[in-house]
Amino acid sequence: MPEISRQLNLHISSRTAILYALFAGMWIFFSDALLAMIVVDPEKVRFFQTYKGWMFVVVTAFLLYFILRKQVLLLEQKSRQLIQQERRFRDLVDNAPLPIFIQTEGMFVYLNKEAQELYGAESPEDLLGSSVLDVVHPAHHQDVREKIRLLNERNTVPSQEQVHLSRDGRELAVEVNAVPLRFQEQDGAVVFAQNVTDRRRNEQELRRNLALVTAILENSPNLISLVDRQGHFVLVSRELAKIIGKEPAMIVGQKFDRFYAQDVVETFKQRITKVIETNSSFMVVDKVDSETEEKFYETCLFPVEVDQDRVELVGVISMDVTERVLAQEKIQFRHDLMHYVIHHDPSAIAVHDRELKYIYVSQRYLDDYGIKEDVVGRHHYEIFPEIPEKWKDVHRRALHGEVLQNDDDSFFRPDGNLEHTRWQCRPWFASDGSIGGIVLYSEVITELKRVETELRELNLQLEQRVQERTIQLEEINRELEAFSYSVSHDLRAPLRSIVGFSQALLEDYYDRFDATGRDYLQRVIKAGQRMGLLIDDLLKLSRVSRAELAMTNVDLSLMAREILRGHAVMDPGRNVETVVQDELLAHADPALIRIVMENLLDNAWKFTRYRSPARIEFGRQLLNDEPVFFLRDNGAGFNMAYADKLFIAFQRLHSLERFPGTGIGLATTARIIRRHNGKIWAEAEPDQGATFRFTLPIPSQDGNNRERE
Repeated sequence: MPEISRQLNLHISSRTAILYALFAGMWIFFSDALLAMIVVDPEKVRFFQTYKGWMFVVVTAFLLYFILRKQVLLLEQKSRQLIQQERRFRDLVDNAPLPIFIQTEGMFVYLNKEAQELYGAESPEDLLGSSVLDVVHPAHHQDVREKIRLLNERNTVPSQEQVHLSRDGRELAVEVNAVPLRFQEQDGAVVFAQNVTDRRRNEQELRRNLALVTAILENSPNLISLVDRQGHFVLVSRELAKIIGKEPAMIVGQKFDRFYAQDVVETFKQRITKVIETNSSFMVVDKVDSETEEKFYETCLFPVEVDQDRVELVGVISMDVTERVLAQEKIQFRHDLMHYVIHHDPSAIAVHDRELKYIYVSQRYLDDYGIKEDVVGRHHYEIFPEIPEKWKDVHRRALHGEVLQNDDDSFFRPDGNLEHTRWQCRPWFASDGSIGGIVLYSEVITELKRVETELRELNLQLEQRVQERTIQLEEINRELEAFSYSVSHDLRAPLRSIVGFSQALLEDYYDRFDATGRDYLQRVIKAGQRMGLLIDDLLKLSRVSRAELAMTNVDLSLMAREILRGHAVMDPGRNVETVVQDELLAHADPALIRIVMENLLDNAWKFTRYRSPARIEFGRQLLNDEPVFFLRDNGAGFNMAYADKLFIAFQRLHSLERFPGTGIGLATTARIIRRHNGKIWAEAEPDQGATFRFTLPIPSQDGNNRERE
């Protein structure tokens, strides 16, 4: 502003001097010429010259007054205009929305309010007189010095973005524009510093969002698109483009009806219209059938407002939820199945969640406790408000993982009747291992208790009767055994006489009998001998039933080998392979077990007589974790349909002509095994051999004997 005043003063002074010189010159020239024309007398000329001079002084004085007065008024007017312009300029700069400051020689000489606020100064004086480098990040110091040098030389510099520092140390992104300026007789510059921190932050956020959107569109497994009101694709994801069969760039800008079937297009149009008209989002699940598979897609459509209160775009996101839908169908199926199974279960079952609300309940449960209404979703204590505290404690303990039960508990019904129940309460566990609730199994056993009481009384009566009957049967058995022994013993003498005299007749009177007579005598002798064997077996069976057991450890392997060697000596022509495991020990009566081994081995030797080579094997094996002895042969075998007759006296499964015997041996064997608390059974096929298995107490390593329980 002083420079402008100086130029203005110079202009006025020059103009005044020129006007004065012009007027003075014209006055002198024209006044002298006029005076010379009018006055001839020299004295008068001098006189008029004097008055002309004073008149010139007066006229020029008035003239200078008017000129100077006009110029002063003009100067005052210009000065006022300049002051007003300066004030308007200062007001404009001070109130400009853009930070502006003036620097000379790199020092602040002026800054407006925006610049003051930009740098966090409490007043302009905080920055005036300080270096502009104080508000510039050190990384830009050298560049700013170079810019100041260029501006001092009246050079223009391009705009530049710099990092400035506020008074509290915050970094600011500032776009700087500087114009050279002569200020207060010094070279400087007016600097416009626009704070672009928020803009840069927004741009960075925009770039980040754009990168995020791009990453989502490129990598999301979902089908994502953005459609305008006319149905043009604005954005499409890579996965959607893959299904359409084109690159995303070839789809964007095209209408969706170019890529979808007509029925899909109509549905899509209706949905987009619904979003635009209602300005709201919604979700649907669509079933898509292809030639190879069935899929389900969950689609979300939502409005995108570009202008306020106007939907310009519609977002569409479709997710393949086939696995979820199928899983939900399976869960629903299992839920329905569980509901059906529990509802129709003949037991009283109730399934509760952690809040003791019913989830499943069986009809039997409802019937047992007289419940008529639907209880699913209702609290257990709402259904049974008078439930005893002891059962509430059971529920609490079960919810903490305990399994509790009571086989005989009692409760009073609302009508006052005492009922008996047995129950079990246990937790059920969710898929994550946490306790999901409890399952209550219960049964009203009042009627059962009554029946059990009657049964106990009846059992006591039956037990007494059985004891009485047992005593009677034992007495009868003793009498029968005595009778059997007596009869068998008394039959020996006449039987020997019959056989003896028949042999004498056959030997002494052989020639007197014809062939038929001799045949009759031979039959009598054989029948007598068979009768003798039968009597011996009956006596043996009788002794087996009466004899006291003398238990000791018996080596069955040694016993089997002795019996088989005896058979080999008596029947040397047989081709028999015998296999006997070593150290097969049993805790048994040696004499009775000898009978068992003889009967079984005799049968094996007898029933393999038509096999060559024959094979007889004796050993032990584990069946269901129990040691079992076995005797196996490859003889005649038998039909398992008749196996129930095998251990009954006088029952035979083969003809007497092929395999002679009395039919008592296996009955005796079974009786001996039973007296040792064992069991015996057989397995066979006709002509494929037979295997007899039996159990006996086994000596243990600690000296105790293991018996079957």
